[in-house]
Amino acid sequence: SNGQGGDTFQEDDPNNGNPPHHGTLPNTESGSFATNFIQTGYFFSLPGFEKHFLGISYEHHPVHGWWFGIDPVIQDIYGRKRLHYNYKFIGNVFQLDANYVWIIDHPQGIPSGIFSTTARMKSPVFKKLMWFFASYYQGQDYYNINFTNKIKQFKTGIAIEAKLLVN
Repeated sequence: SNGQGGDTFQEDDPNNGNPPHHGTLPNTESGSFATNFIQTGYFFSLPGFEKHFLGISYEHHPVHGWWFGIDPVIQDIYGRKRLHYNYKFIGNVFQLDANYVWIIDHPQGIPSGIFSTTARMKSPVFKKLMWFFASYYQGQDYYNINFTNKIKQFKTGIAIEAKLLVN
């Protein structure tokens, strides 16, 4: 949630002279957007393939939760029911995550699927502390207020592992 107090959507053209109506553009300045979800799933590996994992999970954004739910304005246009398919390979030097999310209730204008993958490789010099990574994402914009946008994103970089010790 971006936690603001304004309307979730704004008018497409506030100077059009027509009476106020339900706008179609997300109000990214002061709009209220909230969705919470419950997800349940299962990961497993097969004998002889201990470094390979498969997973499936179901994500549900309830309309009325006992303490949370989805913003009523977006409940029919966000994609409240999602099925996640996951594959993971965890090697000593190389790791790979691949995910596909099927938006079951596929609202109009929202992509029906989300694909993401991340590959990581340990640094040859700092094997326990540093990883090189490349990541790709395609589908519904994951920044919540921009969920109506479809994006393609590629990232690459270095990840440093830091351990915090507390006495």
